[in-house]
Amino acid sequence: MVALHKIENATYRHYDVHNIYGHSQAVSTKNAIWKLTGKRGFLISDSSFAGTGTVAGAWFKTSLKESVPTAIRQSIISALEFNLFGMTAAGGSAEVFPVNASDCIKWQVFTTFHILAKSVVTSCSMDSNTASFAPVRKAIDTRFLLLPYLYTLFFHGLMEGEAIYRPLFFEYGTKLHNRNVLDIDDQFFWGSGVMFAPSLENNPTRSVYFPHDTFYQIDSGMKIVGDTRRKPVDMPENQMAVFLRAGYIIPTQPRLGAMSTSAARRNPFSLLIALHEHSDGSAVANGNLFWDDGESLDTVEKRDYMSWVIFNKWQEGNFSRSLLDYDVERNLIKNLTDNLTFGSLVVYGFDCSESPGITLRLDGRPLTMDRDNYSLHFEQEHKLLTIKLTVPFSQSFKLEIIAPVTRA
Repeated sequence: MVALHKIENATYRHYDVHNIYGHSQAVSTKNAIWKLTGKRGFLISDSSFAGTGTVAGAWFKTSLKESVPTAIRQSIISALEFNLFGMTAAGGSAEVFPVNASDCIKWQVFTTFHILAKSVVTSCSMDSNTASFAPVRKAIDTRFLLLPYLYTLFFHGLMEGEAIYRPLFFEYGTKLHNRNVLDIDDQFFWGSGVMFAPSLENNPTRSVYFPHDTFYQIDSGMKIVGDTRRKPVDMPENQMAVFLRAGYIIPTQPRLGAMSTSAARRNPFSLLIALHEHSDGSAVANGNLFWDDGESLDTVEKRDYMSWVIFNKWQEGNFSRSLLDYDVERNLIKNLTDNLTFGSLVVYGFDCSESPGITLRLDGRPLTMDRDNYSLHFEQEHKLLTIKLTVPFSQSFKLEIIAPVTRA
């Protein structure tokens, strides 16, 4: 700590510059990447200071010496703190002490949903190729699925300074919810639309805190109405519970076997529409998507690409009418997006009496299954409507859904 450093004709004690050493290295390295490649690059550091988040991500270590549930809670808190510091691309790896295979998988699944998914395992009583285990594969597939939503959150984080990895009390203040929301350290949000509850114990159910709001399980579509208390939720062993918040449209892109993000970016998109119902029977959901080439330095400054999605549902007599309005606000990178499509729409909380009565109109034109090659499936128990329809990603469109409503 008494070593001396020469910086531009000035001499500093290491004691005085120790904490900013990593920051200065990150700034210099990022400038070099930009200059040499002309692209964004990606830089992470385990040493940071105020402002490092503008040029680099951060990774932190969590000890599993006590227990995996304790480590998960500590890692969630660390990730939340880094987002408060402006370090949005933050994630934790493990200083793993010998644990059993179940705990190791549990940890790998959890760290997959850090913003920076980086999990280093130094010792574990299992095969090092954890991707061969079903829960880890499913976690990776789910992360790939949600990458367009996560990418859009990075855009809003840059433009508005919003946190990406959020505690529940960011979304639900104590004025409308009880103060228990301040103590939730085993759940977290990505943005405002997706809530995660990691597996903590080897139990078939997981106690999940639900604020005064409506949520849908991403896989089953099961609707959960929160009342500011914990509820038991079925959870397969070592998996992550993922919930969509009502009122949000989540842009997604299924992995479909892709082994890299560059390959996955060429897959068809999907929209997960979680309806927020009003007392008069109407429902609404909103979302947006930011998409660019993924590597240029100035796409935000040029405002190259942005799209908005609005879904409204209302009732007229014995039928409900739903309008999905996909509006491409701008598209200056048509050569990148012309070959991209939407492949499916999934509507959560869709009230319908029978799926054979559902008809579709695209930009005012009635669609037929034979001519337009679309299919739909309605799951009555959880009111989950899935429409498989190919629509160009780069063009605005309006899709109208007309369906018979459930009679009382």
